Amino acid sequence: MAKVFLDYDQAALDRAYDQPAWASNMQQVLARRALASDAARRRLGGPRTFAYGATPVETLDLYSRVVRPPSYTLASSLAT
Repeated sequence: MAKVFLDYDQAALDRAYDQPAWASNMQQVLARRALASDAARRRLGGPRTFAYGATPVETLDLYSRVVRPPSYTLASSLAT
């Protein structure tokens, strides 16, 4: 087979990018990431969406962080 990138032929290049071969726990990682994303969306609320182009896919979702006052002041933390 002909080389398509460096010393890789197409079959070797396809194997190098075959994620299930490298991450046998891929489904568990994807499920954990989905749960974490759902929890973050519940905590942060919905995003503000901004268009940067003319088509529907040219949008940016901005999730604002939750701002909480600190539980201590710098002065009190230095005094101890």
